[in-house]
Amino acid sequence: MKKPLYDETYKRKTVQYVKESGKAVAEVARELKIKDNTLYGWMKKYRW
Repeated sequence: MKKPLYDETYKRKTVQYVKESGKAVAEVARELKIKDNTLYGWMKKYRW
């Protein structure tokens, strides 16, 4: 099974959503149906 590809805009908006929502990373990951580790990686990349 291939991994879905996400563009930079989607990644940045997702990280911004985590910051602004006050929700846990795991909760946002579940909402968006992505893996927690993927989202943590994006957050690290965009210096959250």
